[in-house]
Amino acid sequence: TDPLTGWSPYALSYYEERNGFREPAYHRLDLSFNHNKEFNNGNSRVLSFGVYNVYNRQNPFFLYFEEDYYSNERKLYQISLFPILPYISYALKF
Repeated sequence: TDPLTGWSPYALSYYEERNGFREPAYHRLDLSFNHNKEFNNGNSRVLSFGVYNVYNRQNPFFLYFEEDYYSNERKLYQISLFPILPYISYALKF
């Protein structure tokens, strides 16, 4: 503990009740379209188009606390990955 500020790098969070903290909800909408084509010789192809996280929600990947040395407050920050993400896939089966 720093004698001037009272801040400790080893501070822990204490919650009164069991499961007293909940992370923000994680949800997303994925859409895809597949086009299949079969040939006479038994081969086939699949062309896929799609989008992950259609409505571009900033879902939490992980959360972390950061302490302000001057005000001695702890703030919770969120890191998010993968905004809206389109994809194209082509597959041959023979």
